Amino acid sequence: MLRVVLVDDEEPAIRLLEIRLGTYKGVIVAGTFMDAEEAMEAIRKGGIDAVFLDIHMPGINGMVASEIITGAFPDIDIIFVTAFEQYAIEAFERNAVDYVLKPPVPGRLDMTIERLLWRQKARRNEVAVIGNAVALPFKEQAGESALYCFGRFRWVVDGREGEPVKWRRTKDRELMAYLTHNRNSFVPKETLLEALWPGADPEQSTAYLYTCFHHIRKLMKRFGCRETLESGTDGYQLLPNQAISCLQRALQVNPFPDDLNETLLTAYAQAGDRYAMIRHYTQFVNLLHVELDIRPMESTVRLYQHYSEGSAFFEAST
Repeated sequence: MLRVVLVDDEEPAIRLLEIRLGTYKGVIVAGTFMDAEEAMEAIRKGGIDAVFLDIHMPGINGMVASEIITGAFPDIDIIFVTAFEQYAIEAFERNAVDYVLKPPVPGRLDMTIERLLWRQKARRNEVAVIGNAVALPFKEQAGESALYCFGRFRWVVDGREGEPVKWRRTKDRELMAYLTHNRNSFVPKETLLEALWPGADPEQSTAYLYTCFHHIRKLMKRFGCRETLESGTDGYQLLPNQAISCLQRALQVNPFPDDLNETLLTAYAQAGDRYAMIRHYTQFVNLLHVELDIRPMESTVRLYQHYSEGSAFFEAST
């Protein structure tokens, strides 16, 4: 069950939110408070998963309260509920999970609750799956590092004795997790904005997306990652290593050389990305057929068949 508390100095607003949250299976409103200090006293007793916070309140406002709560209980999720749109980016900078405008409508709350339940499940599964986590390898100057994609998304650097990388903001980690899940694929900016900042002002959220992008790039540079984070006119792409990035750029200029395409197939296989390898080969075959009415060289076909077999692909990726 997801246990939440509501904090708002306006009684009609807090009662409406309580009623609407009560319609969701798996959600329990564990307390309602019109004062942030009283709410924090209840939160300190434990057992709370998320806090719905108003921003403008007498005494301690919602922004300050969120910092105190997340500082003491980093696993508690914060959702700001307010009548003012202009605080959305500041709220996300304070690691808010969501930003909901008053009055909260059921359709919009569906997104919030779905995200909260997913995060709760991920936290509970994190310890259980850590021993079986699938890691995407990075190379770091002081040693190996890895991205763990089960449970809570983590970036672990062995040079730090297995300590996860400390993210400056929650949205930096969420962006990296989203791009890792879609690695080798170009992700449109609009898709990222809707996934990470639903309902926020497009201009403000776009500015924050740029900030997160540059924070991640700085981290990757610091750890000497082979992977590259590329930006285009309307989106972003995480590439598994610089060799792949260079090959892709070369093939954008001239997509026909068989030797370059074979090298890229091998690079995908060695990176352990079977999907990207198959996708590239399919696109190459279609390109040759449509533009030149020919088939790939026999060596390219044999190479693809070798890598597309399960055992051969495993050998290439180890």
